[in-house]
Amino acid sequence: MRKLAAALLILLLPALPLNSGSGVKILVTFSNLAYDVKLISCPTDEVDYLVPPGLDPHEYELRPGDMEKLREADLIVSTAHAPFEASIKGMISKGELKARLLEIPWIEGMNILRNPMTGGPNYHMPILDPSNYIKFMRALRDSLKEMNPSCGDQYDEKFEEIRRKVDELLKTPKLNLTALASDPRAQYYVEWLGIEVKYLLVKEEETPITPSELAEIYNKARNKEIDLIIVVGDENTASNRKAMEISEEFGIRVLKVPSPTEQGSVLDKLNAMISSLGEVEVAREGAHETYVYNTYIIAASLVALAILVLAYLRKVRQ
Repeated sequence: MRKLAAALLILLLPALPLNSGSGVKILVTFSNLAYDVKLISCPTDEVDYLVPPGLDPHEYELRPGDMEKLREADLIVSTAHAPFEASIKGMISKGELKARLLEIPWIEGMNILRNPMTGGPNYHMPILDPSNYIKFMRALRDSLKEMNPSCGDQYDEKFEEIRRKVDELLKTPKLNLTALASDPRAQYYVEWLGIEVKYLLVKEEETPITPSELAEIYNKARNKEIDLIIVVGDENTASNRKAMEISEEFGIRVLKVPSPTEQGSVLDKLNAMISSLGEVEVAREGAHETYVYNTYIIAASLVALAILVLAYLRKVRQ
């Protein structure tokens, strides 16, 4: 009888929810994603990351310490973009890791934009689009509820709070602008606002545009076919410097947005971007008012000067 009970218990174990009595060990590939996961995770969950802040994820290689984290993880959240993430997927498919894998680009309904210079898909942090962000957070919530049912209500409550904040973001007035960006990371930041990123100074990592493409950009800027220039991050990169040069030469407004891998949640970054965009619009209006005011002052000064000259000439004649 005991043997039968033990056999039944073994058969039932796979059907039991993972971590039904404890938290989920969540491992994100990029450190910035930890901020978003923590917005929805339960206090009993553990959140860790692989790529340390400040390192380029595209050049990152897995370290011995990472393998221990990967083996202990219950859920791995990946951008499915960097080479080391492909290695992780391979290990999971071979059964070398027990973790469930959540890859952001392949979440149902995720809208992947086309790179305007290559025509290929842009996988640079698509969750910077608020609609994509909600899909990501919903998929994350659903996975966590399945793996840790005891925290189901908390996951739901936190998701609803996130959705309310995203709904507020989506109320931002839409624009109709054509933009030049320093690199593809800008695209998901702004296209949902009606700002079309039509030109890039870097097509992909380590892939600058050609001289003829740069000449075309200069021609578009000269003909006032570029309304806005977007600079990504504070890095002193060649593309950011060139973007600022074009802005100064042709008097085009500049919008600075945080690097997607900068520390902080997507909500933090989107709010910072919208705040910066508001400052750009105010500066634009202020510049116009200053121009009108200065024009008025110059015109008034010329009239006053003309009156003085006429008065002087009359006096001389007398």
